[in-house]
Amino acid sequence: MNIPKSSKIEAIPPREATRYSSTQVVLDAANRRLLATDGRCLAVVPCSVADGDTSGPIAPAAIKAARKLAGRASDATIEAGKDARLLDGTAYPRKDDGLTTEQIVLCANGTIPPEGRKPVFRVALNAALLLKLAEAAGNADGIVLLSIYDGGGPDQDGNP
Repeated sequence: MNIPKSSKIEAIPPREATRYSSTQVVLDAANRRLLATDGRCLAVVPCSVADGDTSGPIAPAAIKAARKLAGRASDATIEAGKDARLLDGTAYPRKDDGLTTEQIVLCANGTIPPEGRKPVFRVALNAALLLKLAEAAGNADGIVLLSIYDGGGPDQDGNP
């Protein structure tokens, strides 16, 4: 499996699993992607999959170490078989915790529309500017509420 070195998907999983998250990044080999969730957000990163790579958990430490080992290369490489094995032979065990691999893949399949489906509208957000806005508004939790209204009539509460 090759992962773009620019990806930091291992930053998403929490250190301790909950019933809504896993501490692992998940390789979905069939769909050639890495998935990670903290229970509130779902990160998806495309990757290439080699023969012998199998779906399942990948320790965030393995991804971080593979990136460091890659040096100037554009991709980090991990053999995702029984263990997650780096090019230098270092092996990391692959174990589910919290949500299983199957649960995370089902979550992604229910969240990500099928290929070819056209969006009704698209929104691009600059995370740095949103954080700046949250800080300016005094929102210590970093939450910025975006309200999108249709073209006419009152909202569900009767407001114009």
